[in-house]
Amino acid sequence: MEPLIRIRGLSKRFGNGCERCLSSTGPEYETNRCAHCGSVVACNDVSFNLYKNEALGIVGESGSGKSTLVRLLHFEWDASDGSVELHSDAVLDALPELFEHGCMYSRNLLGLSPFQKRQVRNALMGIVYQNPFLGLRMNVSSGGNIAERLLGAGWRNIGAMRRRAAELLEKTEIPLERMDEPPKNFSGGMQQRVQIAKALSNNPLILFLDEVTTGLDLSVQARVLDLIRTLQSEFKLSLLVVSHDLGVINLLCQRTMVMKYGRVVEAGLTDQILQDPQHKYTQLLVASQL
Repeated sequence: MEPLIRIRGLSKRFGNGCERCLSSTGPEYETNRCAHCGSVVACNDVSFNLYKNEALGIVGESGSGKSTLVRLLHFEWDASDGSVELHSDAVLDALPELFEHGCMYSRNLLGLSPFQKRQVRNALMGIVYQNPFLGLRMNVSSGGNIAERLLGAGWRNIGAMRRRAAELLEKTEIPLERMDEPPKNFSGGMQQRVQIAKALSNNPLILFLDEVTTGLDLSVQARVLDLIRTLQSEFKLSLLVVSHDLGVINLLCQRTMVMKYGRVVEAGLTDQILQDPQHKYTQLLVASQL
């Protein structure tokens, strides 16, 4: 099976950089800040494939680069280097202008204009943040949040948008009588479910989940995770799941990458990573959560 999306050499540096940035940062130096110029190597030379209907986990401590990776792929930040390509079978009908005639993969999405990147994001991607304030307008109704997303994806009929919002809120277990309430009135778990409904509104192929259960009570976490598993199956989603919680990764993901100081230190099947970790850092992560 050909991957839905191919990522090669993805890197992000904050600062002007110098010739010694890469040789003085990383796991072996226990830092991602260059001692010579002060630049931060947040993500360096990350390469992987994501397949259709697959859930890929990214784990690591704070500062490992896992959330930076998501923001690069969601086009919130500009990458310093690398390539991101989409498979034609999945997206050619939606965005034919990205492909040269006869090419299996799109041109590098990182080289697109800001307008073109928004087109790709609106047509193919959804994201759920750890902090609902990043993904929702708290003073706008839940239905209005979803409608805003639909407008970006090209919807114009108000009645159709309202029906779509009602359908998604019902699927994410938000009572329809609260559709016109703003998310600021909701609990943390309900806010996350509204975020999920909003992220799914454009029928994305790829859904980014960035620490979506952090800060929620255990019972609420379980309900949110069960909902994500159900919706992934129903909507045929590819998931990129960022979490420091190995229990979340084990429940959702078939494969896992482990990051430290901006580098991938280990990658493989989730069962193998959790049961027989090879890298010392992965071993420490697993042991700390036993």
